[in-house]
Amino acid sequence: MDQALTEARPPPSGLQVSFRGRSLRGEEVEVPPGLLGYVMVMEEKPVGKQDFSAGSDREEQELVEPPEALERDFDRFIGASASFSRFTLWGLETTPGPDAKVRAALAWPGLAEAIHAQVPQD
Repeated sequence: MDQALTEARPPPSGLQVSFRGRSLRGEEVEVPPGLLGYVMVMEEKPVGKQDFSAGSDREEQELVEPPEALERDFDRFIGASASFSRFTLWGLETTPGPDAKVRAALAWPGLAEAIHAQVPQD
């Protein structure tokens, strides 16, 4: 019986997963020193009549509706739910290269600091 021989290949470097049948390749990326990433969560709370007279001695408390409530039905509050100092950058079929937009965004704070630094006088 003939057996089909297959070439042994070393496993690809970096992380590899499959999502809906497509191969994703990734690598860990460090957030630049002095910076921290945050996971933001948005909560929408319905705007209603608010009690601004809490703590008064009057028996009947007056309910007041803020004027901005007439413009929208929800107030949005954004807060941080977690922080991180590194994350995984994913690419479709290949590991993202050095020209990935995320890498450029991470390099910008250092570049901006250099651009705006004081130039020494001669």
